[in-house]
Amino acid sequence: MKNPDFNRSAPKPVAIARKNPTQVAKNRELALEALKGKVALNLTYEGTAIVAEVHTIGQTKTFRPAMLAFVNDAFRVLYFDEAFDVALSDTVSSAPREGFKAHARDFRKFDAVA
Repeated sequence: MKNPDFNRSAPKPVAIARKNPTQVAKNRELALEALKGKVALNLTYEGTAIVAEVHTIGQTKTFRPAMLAFVNDAFRVLYFDEAFDVALSDTVSSAPREGFKAHARDFRKFDAVA
């Protein structure tokens, strides 16, 4: 007998992001150094190695420490507790990029802005 409540077309659950709570403070400090030194950050985010140009560091409206970074031709909010293997890069940052808004709506508190 078939279950009438079973929906085959229901969306599959989204993979839960890995958390890295012990490195939040270190990741934030490295982001501040990158912003001050005008260099990019190398990091692993959602399982992918990326180079991010930091533009804003602060706290989101959901009270999570994060940064607004330029990654692959777009601005993204990257949470420090979801970033792994964060390190300063030799790549020079072009922050602030065209289209950057100094006080992004996603943030409630700003620690540093490009």
